[in-house]
Amino acid sequence: MVIVWIAISVFYTYFTKNDIGDIPSNCPPDYPYSEPKLRLACIMRTANYVIMWTYTSLLIIFLISVLSGVLPQEEDMKKKGKDFNIKTVVEGV
Repeated sequence: MVIVWIAISVFYTYFTKNDIGDIPSNCPPDYPYSEPKLRLACIMRTANYVIMWTYTSLLIIFLISVLSGVLPQEEDMKKKGKDFNIKTVVEGV
């Protein structure tokens, strides 16, 4: 599923990079926008890319952490006497 998400992110970025023309991705205020709404669209596009790639990066870091054994396993939690069930943690039981 991670590979699918990365592929979607790459394709989405590739196919939408010029969706509002040749406006720079940093959305400079002194750029000659043909309409004022284009700057807002540029800012929203940049925020979208930042959030999407931040999520993708965190997903990759989490996957690497799981595969490398950095995160505690269920057996480790049982040895420490802690419940691994998230429902128990949320309800405070």
